[in-house]
Amino acid sequence: MSGQNFPKRERLRGLKLISSLFEEGETFYIKGYKVAMKEVSLTENVPIRIAFAVPKKSIKKAVDRNLIRRRLREAYRKAKGPLFNLLERDEKQLAIMVIYLGKEIDAYPAVEDSISEILKIIANRISLS
Repeated sequence: MSGQNFPKRERLRGLKLISSLFEEGETFYIKGYKVAMKEVSLTENVPIRIAFAVPKKSIKKAVDRNLIRRRLREAYRKAKGPLFNLLERDEKQLAIMVIYLGKEIDAYPAVEDSISEILKIIANRISLS
């Protein structure tokens, strides 16, 4: 792993990949978040491609949606290390989408705890398969 960064090549993009993630992937809910994940083979040599979404239906103001997305990305950037190492060791690649389902803005420590718990659940599911 090359430090605590979140480069563009790790960002999930592409309509085909995102739609296949929801059609064929595994979904679970945890503490106000919906997480969809799928093991994929990516063209780039990165173990994870991830995206964060905040629906306009639950958070009306764009400023607030952007704040939540920034907090989610920051928490992920800090906590991704163990999952990254596990996937690199097993030579697996994942596509992940995290959707915020809350109606209010969570404080950063709560977001950080939720993201680390989500990553632990993903790591457990990967190690079991």
